[in-house]
Amino acid sequence: MKYDATGLLVNAAKALRKRDGGTAYALAELAENLRKVMAGEATLDEFRAAYVCSKEPIDPEKVVPA
Repeated sequence: MKYDATGLLVNAAKALRKRDGGTAYALAELAENLRKVMAGEATLDEFRAAYVCSKEPIDPEKVVPA
């Protein structure tokens, strides 16, 4: 199964918009920049120039417990 990664980020941004506008904007911007990489309009190196990655693995079960 494939997920719409940019759509997930946009939906998260919309959900946060009223509570935390700065984070919402950052998520929407991340979605657009990821879309550019996935569409071949930007390189992974360009993406990495704007973003850093956590060194620790992200466990979805810990982030959003059932």
